[in-house]
Amino acid sequence: MPRKIRMRALRSALFALISMVFLISFQSLAAEHPGEHPSVKPSAGEARKPLTKEEMSAAIQSYIEQEAKKNGGYYEIYDSLQNKNLFLKLKKIHDDRLSHIGNDVYFFCVDLVDKDGKVYDLDFFMKRGPGGDLNVTEVTIHKQEGKERYTWYEEKGIWKKRWLVQSPAQPAQEDKLPAGKPTIGDHPSPLPPH
Repeated sequence: MPRKIRMRALRSALFALISMVFLISFQSLAAEHPGEHPSVKPSAGEARKPLTKEEMSAAIQSYIEQEAKKNGGYYEIYDSLQNKNLFLKLKKIHDDRLSHIGNDVYFFCVDLVDKDGKVYDLDFFMKRGPGGDLNVTEVTIHKQEGKERYTWYEEKGIWKKRWLVQSPAQPAQEDKLPAGKPTIGDHPSPLPPH
């Protein structure tokens, strides 16, 4: 092999080796400080990994606490049945009722208590945005002192609410909810149908 060809081959091999070392070094540097670099977001057609129950529980607790800070430590919600604002404190997050119901929508069941000690069971729905943050899309008072205001049922693959009470602001209606999930008691669930 002539000397000129060997030198070119040697330079090409050396260039390839230096390029590989540079690339490996750059990747390891980026891995050392992941919070300092932008991360790849899934495309619109790509599904994200659902939040864990622990992440969901922390998210709803944080949301309620942030909202309560605005009202002297109480979460405020308008109760159309009693025609008044309720001021509630977090009592319990039903971790066994937390569920991912599809399309980055999450269901939360939470007990809150008013100043008089009455317990309200609220159902929250939150949707995860492109940045990963959860935004409340719906809050309803499911129970007051254990008495249901509505029940859940499935019809043609869609979860619906059947209102048991009627108020001026909440006429008897059926709100649609993504389905394909059976209920545990009277709540949507992440379990597949049997």
